[in-house]
Amino acid sequence: MERRTDAILVFKRKNLIAGIGGLLLAGVIYFAVWPFIAGGREMRAWCESQGPGATLDEVRNSVQRQGYRITSPDKDGRALIHDPRSFGRFLCAAQFAGERLVSASYQGND
Repeated sequence: MERRTDAILVFKRKNLIAGIGGLLLAGVIYFAVWPFIAGGREMRAWCESQGPGATLDEVRNSVQRQGYRITSPDKDGRALIHDPRSFGRFLCAAQFAGERLVSASYQGND
């Protein structure tokens, strides 16, 4: 009878370890894949919410709050905003005139 009890405990322990391992694996997969599933939708919504007339500092603060990154505007006033979690797959192209935002448009980088 004691052997059977030991076998049941070993079986339960293995199932517990397998269950915890499965949950950890699912969590890792979720966080690795989620930016590619929802990133485009989130970047498009954020990009379209940027209104003309915002200052460069306001845009930079908004970019930082979202966890995105922005390149410095080039001599023509163009800057790219991207989500580093998706390795630049989803972009927002911003056009500045001086220190003010003129336009922002979403660009999928597929």
